[in-house]
Amino acid sequence: METSLIIIIIGLFIFFGHYLSGLFGRKGVPDVVGLMLIGVLIGHTRDKT
Repeated sequence: METSLIIIIIGLFIFFGHYLSGLFGRKGVPDVVGLMLIGVLIGHTRDKT
């Protein structure tokens, strides 16, 4: 992977984390739900079997 792509991906994760933190703070939903959804999405896209 190129270095610039890795930096962009890390930046998007940080931005998305701040966005979800604000969203869950306003709605009162536990932030663990967001982490589980991210894990499911990444797990399905990375599944090689």
